[in-house]
Amino acid sequence: MSRSLPRFPSFGRSVRSARSPWSVRPKALSSVTALVLGLLMLTPPAVARVVAEPPPADQAAPQADPRPGMEAGTESPADSQAEGPGEGPLDTEADSAADTDPEPDPEADPIAGPPAGPEALPESGATEASPLAPVAPRISWTDARKRAHIWLTANKGKPVPYNQRKVWKDGYRQDCSGYVSMALRLPKPGPNTVAMANDRKLTKPITVKQLKSGDLLIDAIGNSRNRHVVIFEKWANAKKTAYWAFEHRAGHGTQHRVVSYGLAKGTQFKPYRPVNLAG
Repeated sequence: MSRSLPRFPSFGRSVRSARSPWSVRPKALSSVTALVLGLLMLTPPAVARVVAEPPPADQAAPQADPRPGMEAGTESPADSQAEGPGEGPLDTEADSAADTDPEPDPEADPIAGPPAGPEALPESGATEASPLAPVAPRISWTDARKRAHIWLTANKGKPVPYNQRKVWKDGYRQDCSGYVSMALRLPKPGPNTVAMANDRKLTKPITVKQLKSGDLLIDAIGNSRNRHVVIFEKWANAKKTAYWAFEHRAGHGTQHRVVSYGLAKGTQFKPYRPVNLAG
């Protein structure tokens, strides 16, 4: 039994008789093409400008630097040149060695005369009198003498070795002025002999007749090979032609012995009294 399908007035034919949607008549295809072309012709001018005009310069994409590993706008090491005074290679090892003072011979035997090499190499600002040198704390001769004895056996039962360029465990330089500074509690690592002789906050000049325990005899003339300082302890004889002293010298280290520095006529050794020595 067959039933007739309803008719749709919009098409004017039955659904059964309708053509496939893919079967488009040539006339209908030309109409669709014309419609699309008409829409394209009606494109707004603003849209056309956006499509045709390039982006502003400040919004343009940055160009990649052709040299990898470098920031844009920087020079490569090969392109850059040193400018201005002082630019150039570092000093050579030979040049640095030429500016270095020769190291004094620590093995020189000072027995025949004034000790060789007993003075420390000059420190920064230590070769001249230092008016700003801190005042050392007061110390009695008893305490200073005890401290002077320490270096006689501080090196495992032996004297502390002499060395102008090294500092002992207590923070004092291992030369004559460093040793005296340790005994008198002067600032570490210790002023050198020039400062001890010239700085009135450290010492004051006296005469040989005024010498007493704890005073110093200083030779501040010359260079680091022949300057020296010792601590006066007591006279060795009634005629006062020699005395017991504590000293630290090259080739021997710390010693307690009889000497006669500063007693001969015309000697460079001069007597001084430590300002911080009590009594």
